[in-house]
Amino acid sequence: TVPTKILKDAIEGGCEAAMKDWCMYQYANTQGPLVFRQELAKMLSTYYGAAVRPDQLAVSSGISSSLSILAKGIVGGPGSLVLVEENTYFLAGKIFEEA
Repeated sequence: TVPTKILKDAIEGGCEAAMKDWCMYQYANTQGPLVFRQELAKMLSTYYGAAVRPDQLAVSSGISSSLSILAKGIVGGPGSLVLVEENTYFLAGKIFEEA
């Protein structure tokens, strides 16, 4: 059976919290959550013995969004030549075309 009381309370609590937090309705940081990037930077700095800053890191929700961000940053615009292997990520060609 579905725990409807628990679900109802969770939904109501989430809605109440959302109404109090104006940031909830803003665009997210495109580099990913700052707190996570700060902790990741600390861990990488310790692991590699070199300074890593949060602003040097970007976290995305998956390969398509990561590849799109990279393509828009490195592809020179319309008419640019991009070489990819035949057996590549199936959306890569389209992502590069749209960059």
